[in-house]
Amino acid sequence: MTSLATLFTTVCLHAGELATLVVTTTPQMHCQKCENKIKSNIRFVKGVKDIQTSVEKQQVSISYDANKSTVADFEKAFQKIGYTISVIENTADKKKETKK
Repeated sequence: MTSLATLFTTVCLHAGELATLVVTTTPQMHCQKCENKIKSNIRFVKGVKDIQTSVEKQQVSISYDANKSTVADFEKAFQKIGYTISVIENTADKKKETKK
């Protein structure tokens, strides 16, 4: 029972560290196949919790643990599947500025 309480406390403490990274890709996403390729590969970056893609908006939104990965990690992961990314928003940067 003690380990379950410890696990719950650990999860709650780390839940506040989630950040959101919103990017556009080059080349652009054109179809469901592009979205699936991104989702199925980027999920392996450490700390990724959720990935949302939008062909209409040409955006990928990634919720991740900012203590486990950085924008550079995502740049490398996208490059491995043939994309470069441009950051639209990264809430991890905003959190760092707030802590200063």
